[in-house]
Amino acid sequence: MNKKALSNIVAVSLIILLSIAAISLLSVYVFDIIKSPALSPEYSCLNLQLEPPIQIQKACYSSETSEIQLTLKRSSDDLTIDALDFILDNEAWCCGVDCPNCEILSQDTTKTYYFPETSDSISLTFQNCLLDEQEIQAC
Repeated sequence: MNKKALSNIVAVSLIILLSIAAISLLSVYVFDIIKSPALSPEYSCLNLQLEPPIQIQKACYSSETSEIQLTLKRSSDDLTIDALDFILDNEAWCCGVDCPNCEILSQDTTKTYYFPETSDSISLTFQNCLLDEQEIQAC
């Protein structure tokens, strides 16, 4: 028998098996990267507007304290909210990580925020997406 021919067949078979194993491992990692939402936003603005994670329950101006009282309610969503913007007469107020005096409300909670301003309406935005807007009434 020709032993050289047999060793070539074994070597080629091993190379083919190693190639198939390498391609399968690589495809598993590639599919994991493709499936992860790391490169896309968690929610689109349209989804946030259709099912807002935070809504304005009450917006009123207290003449006693000369402040706007804004009561927000947050749903039980899984969305990570690290910053909110309140817009009063085209002036933006930030609440979040960059603002040490303001905390964002937790899931399934209600919280009241106070603004030393006067305004006719207030808007609530998250990542430049309008979540809710309401006229300010008297308390």
